[in-house]
Amino acid sequence: KTLVPYTIITLLTACNVQENPDLQEKNFQDRTMSSRDQMLIFSSGSCASTSGNHCGKKSPDGCWCDNLCAKYKDCCPDKKEICDNPEPDPNQKFCLNHCGKKSPYGCWCDDLCAKYKDCCPDKKETCDNPEPTPEPTPGPEVQELSDGDQITISGQLGEWKYYKMKTCSGPYLQISLSGGTGNPDIYLQKDSIPSLDNYYCKSLHPEASDGCQTYTRPYIGIYAKEAYQNVNLRAVCYAPTMYPKPPPEVTELNDGDTVQVSADQGEWKKYHTKCDCNVTAKLYGGSGNPILYTQQNFPPSESGYHCKSDNPDIIKKCSSSGATSMNSYYVYVYAEESFSNVTLSVACQAD
Repeated sequence: KTLVPYTIITLLTACNVQENPDLQEKNFQDRTMSSRDQMLIFSSGSCASTSGNHCGKKSPDGCWCDNLCAKYKDCCPDKKEICDNPEPDPNQKFCLNHCGKKSPYGCWCDDLCAKYKDCCPDKKETCDNPEPTPEPTPGPEVQELSDGDQITISGQLGEWKYYKMKTCSGPYLQISLSGGTGNPDIYLQKDSIPSLDNYYCKSLHPEASDGCQTYTRPYIGIYAKEAYQNVNLRAVCYAPTMYPKPPPEVTELNDGDTVQVSADQGEWKKYHTKCDCNVTAKLYGGSGNPILYTQQNFPPSESGYHCKSDNPDIIKKCSSSGATSMNSYYVYVYAEESFSNVTLSVACQAD
């Protein structure tokens, strides 16, 4: 008989634990009644934290910051100030980088906080009115060119100038630079602005005439890897059966012509002729050691040519052949050192 009351008491106690949610929470937090009944009121410790607060849980100082601490008389001294009715700093950004979730300060920054009345003070300002998307940065200025245009340009170190063909009389395009001082480079790209690592044609040679040929109407970029002044930019379109007209500084020669040529160091002498089949150019006589270049359809350069003759022979000779009638040939003479009174001869259908 004496066991019956004891059993009933035990069962009642167990039932009380199951029906008391506050006690469940305390047991979950390892705060038993036996330990709490003996605890004194804490006179030190804080609910504040450098990363937020300890509201709703135990402070590392040993006191508590939850809703049961008043019952068990173990609240941190500043629990009411920090957790119950905190006065928010009007400049404090509780939701900064926490939109859509709980703030480290204990309030919420999601869409449900209005329903549960636990929004952070700056939720609307920080999360509901985000910074507007900045306007896109304007692209670089692109100047339009027409077929046959020749313009004079200058640029500072690192500067880009961009162009696009407005009109073209044929499917092919020749872009060339000549004259002036400095060494600008040509870059071409099909569907976008070219850059130092985004292009499909570039001309980077420090000659008197740089060029790029293309079969489309690309974006044209001129880059100043060093400052340059008064350089001629020329754009010429043409069809497969016709080729660009020679630049204005090129002298026309006929079959069998001979001319006396002199030039200072670094200077180019430029000539052009037309032949039904092939052409042979020769340099002889005079003083110095000029270099002879020939190329069909387009001006040659130090790195772009069909034939080059730079051996110190008495006669320098270059021959170029064409596959169609009335072929266009360029004959250029370069003064690696000064030369004078050298004879240049041009002959069509010659060996």
